[in-house]
Amino acid sequence: MGDDTLIDAHPGSTAHQVDRLREENLRLLDLVRYQRSELHEAGLITDEEYASLASEKGSVSRLESYDTLRDRLRKQTQRADTAVESRNSALTALKLAYRKHEMDDESVGWVEVGDRLCDAICEIIGDDGFALWLDEVSSE
Repeated sequence: MGDDTLIDAHPGSTAHQVDRLREENLRLLDLVRYQRSELHEAGLITDEEYASLASEKGSVSRLESYDTLRDRLRKQTQRADTAVESRNSALTALKLAYRKHEMDDESVGWVEVGDRLCDAICEIIGDDGFALWLDEVSSE
């Protein structure tokens, strides 16, 4: 075998383990490369190591793919945070409506209930969606 590819790399085989270790080693080096400035500033790598890490073939494209993954993760986290906020707003509005309607809680006003419900609906379907919904309800 003159090249770096391994034949018969089925799970559990030595060849598969070597391939997996190579991939893990590349990922580890890429992560070190990604943090090379911080490592250099902290004195954990030398100038020569910094230069070597910055110039290795293939590292830039791999690092770009990590950046893409980080960006996707950031966007998904934002969506999850928005969903949690919408859920909390809707739950607060529902509890308030229950207190007013079912428990006849005098400390809760109908205007307050309406405002909270409007806010919760707008968080879930947006202001434009709310306006469309009002138009639909008005035309029924």
